Amino acid sequence: MTVLDVQKLNVRFRQDGRIIHAVRDVSFSVGKGETVALVGESGSGKSVTALSTVALLPDSAEVSGSITYSGTQMVGAPEADLRRVRGNDISFIFQEPMTSLNPLHTIERQLTESLALHQGLSGEAARARVLDLLEKVGIRDAESRLGAYPHQLSGGQRQRVMIAMALANGPELLVADEPTTALDVTIQAQILDLLAELKAREGLSLLFITHDLGVVRRIADRVCVMKDGEIVEQGPAAEIFANPQHPYTQKLLAAEPKGRPDPVPEGANELVRTEGLRVWFPIQRGFLRRTVGHVKAVNEASISVRAGETLGIVGESGSGKTTLALAIMRLISSEGPVVFMGQNVQGWRAGQMRALRRDMQIVFQDPYGSLSPRMTVEQIIAEGLGVHGVEPGRDRRQMVADIMTEVGLDPAMMGRYPHEFSGGQRQRIAIARAMILRPKLVVLDEPTSALDMTVQVQIVDLLRALQRKWGLAYLFISHDLRVVRALSHKVVVMRAGDIVEAGEGSAVFDHPQTDYTRTLMAAAFGVSGGHADAETGKVAAPSPTL
Repeated sequence: MTVLDVQKLNVRFRQDGRIIHAVRDVSFSVGKGETVALVGESGSGKSVTALSTVALLPDSAEVSGSITYSGTQMVGAPEADLRRVRGNDISFIFQEPMTSLNPLHTIERQLTESLALHQGLSGEAARARVLDLLEKVGIRDAESRLGAYPHQLSGGQRQRVMIAMALANGPELLVADEPTTALDVTIQAQILDLLAELKAREGLSLLFITHDLGVVRRIADRVCVMKDGEIVEQGPAAEIFANPQHPYTQKLLAAEPKGRPDPVPEGANELVRTEGLRVWFPIQRGFLRRTVGHVKAVNEASISVRAGETLGIVGESGSGKTTLALAIMRLISSEGPVVFMGQNVQGWRAGQMRALRRDMQIVFQDPYGSLSPRMTVEQIIAEGLGVHGVEPGRDRRQMVADIMTEVGLDPAMMGRYPHEFSGGQRQRIAIARAMILRPKLVVLDEPTSALDMTVQVQIVDLLRALQRKWGLAYLFISHDLRVVRALSHKVVVMRAGDIVEAGEGSAVFDHPQTDYTRTLMAAAFGVSGGHADAETGKVAAPSPTL
C-alpha cells in the first residue's frame, strides 16, 4: 500500500525577477511501514521536496506535478484540507530542535498546544497524553520534565521532545529532516534506534532526509539520491550501496575522510602543555550568593601538543571539550599551568596575552554565525591584520588575495558577503581569517559537523595541506570520529570533565581501553572497536580482545 506518491514534482521560486528551479521532475513513493531516504548535498532540493508534501513552502514557490497522500491530491488542495493532514497524518521532525521549540514555553505547554489544536484535549487528559508521549520517546522521569524549558534539556532530550510532538496525533507518515546532524554519535545512535522502534511499534512510514550515508545505510529501505533538484538514482538501499550506478552516487559513497596525517617532524618543539588544568564554575545560591558547590567542567586535564601535531579531543556534548580549548587559549579562567611556546601564561592579564593572540587562533563550528553579515570577505579576513598590524612592506589586500588562493577561494570574490557563499566556502573563509596571521596553534571546534560529506573531505584535505606547509599545531574538537581519525596524531577522550583515555590516535581507535571509549566507537563505526583502514577508511571487525 502506498502512503505517499510524488509524480513529476516541479518547484520554482521567483527571486529578484529571476526564476530558480529548485526541484525538477521528481518522482518517488513511500509505502506503508517503509523508510525512504532522500540523500544529497545541501541545495540538492531534499527539504524543498519534503515541505512540498503538505504545502509548507513560501508564497513565492510555484509547485506543479502530483503529490497524493493516501489517494488525496495535495497540490492545489484547499487550506482546510491541508491543515487536517498537517500534524495529524503527516508530521515533521526538524534538524535543530532549539530553533523549532519555543524558548518561552515549557515542554508541557508546547505538547498540549498540539493536542488541543488537533484533538481538543485539555486538562488532565492532555497531561496524561503528554506523559505517555514523553515516556514513549524515552524521556526519563517524564513528570519532572513537564515544567522544563528547551534550554534546560540536552540536545538529545530536545530531539526526543520534537519526536514526541510529531507523534502526538498519531501520524501515518513521519518526515524527518536531518534529525541527527547536530547530535553526538551516541545520541545519534539512540535517536535512530528510537525511530526504528517507533516505526515498528506504531506502524509508521518514514521519509528521512539526510546527507549522512552512514545513517542511510542503517535506517533506510529505499534510497533516492538527489542532485541539483533531480533524483539521479533510486532503488533498494542494499543495492544502491553495493552497486551504485550514477557517478554522483559513487562520488557520495566515496566521500569519507581517509588516510592519516603526515608524521610529526622529528625534534618538533612542544608548543602547548597543560598540567592538571581545572575549570570549575561556582554554584552560588541565596541572597548573599554563597558558593555551595562547583560544576567541574574540566578536571585535572594534562595534555601536550607539538608543532605540526594534531590533538583530537572527543566526547559527548557537555564533556568539557570546548571548555578545555578555551582555557588553553586563556579565554576563560582556569587553574593549573598553561605553557604556550615555553611560557606559563596562566594568570596573564588581557594586555599581556595580546602579544600572543596572533599565534593562537580559532575556527568555529558554524561559519555563518561567526562571520559578520555586514562585512565583505576582504574585511572579514583582513580584520586580524588591523588588530595585530600588517607585516612591514606587505600590502594588506594582496595578503587577503594570497590566503584566499591558499584555502581554495577565488580572490575575485573578496568583495562579496557571507550569504553569497555555500557552507563549505564560508568555512574556508573562516579558516582564511585564522590563517592569514600565520598562527602557531589553531583550535578547530567542530569545523566540519554542519558540512556535506564531500565538503568535509575537502576541508580535511585543506587542513592537512596547511599543517604540512606551515607546521601548524591543531586542537581538533569533534564528535565525528571518522574526521578525527583522519586528522589526529593523538586523541584524548573526555567525559564529564575528565580525560578518561588518551594516546596515539591509532591506539585509541583500534584498541580502546575504557567502556566509554568503546561505546563511542560502537556508535560511530557500528563495531566495538573503531578500527578503520588508514587508506580506505573502511571499518574492519573489532579485535577479538575487545
